Amino acid sequence: MALENLKTLGAAAAKSANDPNFRAMLYSEVEKQFDGDNNVLFKQLAENASQANARTQGIMTEMSVTEAQDAFKAIEGTDYYPQVYIPYYEEMSARRAAGRVAIEDVPPIVLFVDDTQDEFPAYALNETGELEETGQLIDEEYALAIEVWVISINETYFGDDNTDGSSESTVVKSARIRGVKAKCNKESWAAGASEVHIITMLSSFNFTEGSLLLYGGRDFQGGQLKKIRRRDIGDWVGLNFKVILQWDNWPDTRDYANFVIFEYDSWPTGKRDVSFAHSAQQSYEIVYRSSHSKYSSHIVTRDEWPQILNPAYANNCIGWKSSFE
Repeated sequence: MALENLKTLGAAAAKSANDPNFRAMLYSEVEKQFDGDNNVLFKQLAENASQANARTQGIMTEMSVTEAQDAFKAIEGTDYYPQVYIPYYEEMSARRAAGRVAIEDVPPIVLFVDDTQDEFPAYALNETGELEETGQLIDEEYALAIEVWVISINETYFGDDNTDGSSESTVVKSARIRGVKAKCNKESWAAGASEVHIITMLSSFNFTEGSLLLYGGRDFQGGQLKKIRRRDIGDWVGLNFKVILQWDNWPDTRDYANFVIFEYDSWPTGKRDVSFAHSAQQSYEIVYRSSHSKYSSHIVTRDEWPQILNPAYANNCIGWKSSFE
């Protein structure tokens, strides 16, 4: 289902690509980086269709395009939004301005639904205006040389208020993550920046009581620690993410922070789980959505947080700095 609807949207984008007004509008929206990445929602393209020529307006607002977008709504209780993503947009834009990059009249189209692939079939319009495979495979090296439009589902961020500490109490301390360094890349080049997310079960010993913390996100999604661009893999990036807000205000039955840090991937990616246990008698599983194994998972008590996780914790795939303030 996902692939067929993305194919319909990819055909609409390809049919509109040789309209210079549409192209300028699309680039303008991509450069806004509304979610921190080089993409634009089809919803936005349809809303801005009046900036394109009459033919393109008809393409972007026709019933099949609207229905293809609507097909991603109310899936497991969540609305998803398809998009056009342009890999390496900043680099391509600079080369384009200098006349040093090849630009196709209609960029090759990639339909992205599988985050485990490194190569993807190229699609183009055939003589009847249908999108079909060309027989060529597109990899990251190709996307560095030729502009490619990736038609995919936006991996939406739901935790915006989590990094704003302007109105919080400074008397009662919060357990925070202050910096993160992704050492391994768990996101395909065709999917853009890495969405590093967290889900926490704040519980009593042996999970007799507990509160699942999703930080404003949906089930299996949790909150976003940081969206890390491909070029920033291996570098420290700063943040102020409150893992447990004002922990000392929580009751004694919430002394254990059981959390998993993972690369979030949107539906239709499957789910994974990680098990936590304080003893042999009882365990608890946190379920998250990702194509890849977790970055890290831990059990940390209220008393331990200020000591053992400061100034930095690391494994082979991720490093992160914490504080209790």
